[in-house]
Amino acid sequence: MDRHVSCDELVGMLNDELGTDIEPTYVENPIPESVYVHDTCADASKLREATGWEPQVSLEEGLRQVCSAYGE
Repeated sequence: MDRHVSCDELVGMLNDELGTDIEPTYVENPIPESVYVHDTCADASKLREATGWEPQVSLEEGLRQVCSAYGE
């Protein structure tokens, strides 16, 4: 299932997986407001249509797999 995940949510998920409590650092955006894209969400529908591809793991499981090497 596709869903939006904010940067703050992703940092929280990473903190949960890694057992850390790191707060993101926010910096001034160098891109002019008139052309900055505030919200994006990857859309894999064309890839699915062309290839039949479906994700094999959820975002949460993927993070678990990637982070497992760092928690040991």
